[in-house]
Amino acid sequence: MNKDCQLYYRRLKSLFPSIGFAEGKFLRDMKMHLRDYGIMHSRAKYNEIMKTFGKPEEVYMDYLESQGIEEICNRFQKRRNLRLIIYFVVIIGILVWASFTMVWWKSYEAYNTNIPSDKQTNVIIEGDVLP
Repeated sequence: MNKDCQLYYRRLKSLFPSIGFAEGKFLRDMKMHLRDYGIMHSRAKYNEIMKTFGKPEEVYMDYLESQGIEEICNRFQKRRNLRLIIYFVVIIGILVWASFTMVWWKSYEAYNTNIPSDKQTNVIIEGDVLP
């Protein structure tokens, strides 16, 4: 694949906001067609590639039309819902970690205050000081 075919492919790939299974298959097939075209026409320039395949924007719009707007909207909705679930799980995880840390810190402080010390204490019994 020559440089102009690679440039065309990169421009086409950059138009896709996210690449799922169907988009990846389409791009893989398009890359194979571009590679074959580059082999057959090794000195093809970018304008010749655009005349053969169309502008990258037009190819992208044709892909969207062939997939159907509803299917693409459903995929984006599923991705959005998945992202929200992941955020929710992460926030719950952070809250659990914070509460565990607070409980651990309080138990640590309670343990430190209840440790017998090596200091000498004086016990007063009926007015006498005993060592």
